[in-house]
Amino acid sequence: MRRAWLIARKDIREVFGRRAVVLRALIPALVLPVVYGAMVGHEIQAAQERPDRAAAALGATLPLFAAIIAVVGALLAIMITADAIAGEKERRTIESLLATPASDLEIFVGKVMAALMPALVSGYLSGGIFFLAARLASGGHALPAVPATLAAARIILFGVPIIAVVLASLGVMVSARCSTAASAQQLSGTVFLPVSGLAIYGSLQITRWSTARLALLMAALVILCALLLRLGARALGREELVARLD
Repeated sequence: MRRAWLIARKDIREVFGRRAVVLRALIPALVLPVVYGAMVGHEIQAAQERPDRAAAALGATLPLFAAIIAVVGALLAIMITADAIAGEKERRTIESLLATPASDLEIFVGKVMAALMPALVSGYLSGGIFFLAARLASGGHALPAVPATLAAARIILFGVPIIAVVLASLGVMVSARCSTAASAQQLSGTVFLPVSGLAIYGSLQITRWSTARLALLMAALVILCALLLRLGARALGREELVARLD
């Protein structure tokens, strides 16, 4: 997969070489976690005087943490995947890409990696800022409770990367079907929103699931990722893309 890595590196350099894209990625990655972290922190601080609200305040930490990672990562992934194929069509660079010896699978995986890595970094960074803002706003209260910490670790290590692969794969598939990056970005939004919503809902339920049930879910998601990569490579067929260039 060396060719896939080279394609991913090229795409990342191209996307982040444009200042407008960098600003659109940084603003939500910094503003959203600070705002929501401060909200949760104030609730936890107020709950110290009212024990009946403590459980609810701490319980709000995990879903908001998952929401921050999902939303920030999805926003950045939308911008990158919209440019994956449709953007290259607009710049007339798709011909050079299709002329390389890279297979359809390598091209598709490279495009997915180009969206996956920045989205994960941005999402994790926003999650860290969220917890820091919540800790400061709560007056130094220990965050979060032990069950929430374990659930957050599961989300970080397993759930977030798998969901990010699903989102990036769907985004590249959408981009391959669009003629412009703007249309791909609009259409990707309709795909990303329900998937992100399901990811947030899953984070609400994850603390109630047994280890066996969680393992089955993760295994199913891994299989889904593999299927999407295969389907995406087929949807990326060179002949069809070349026929659509004109």
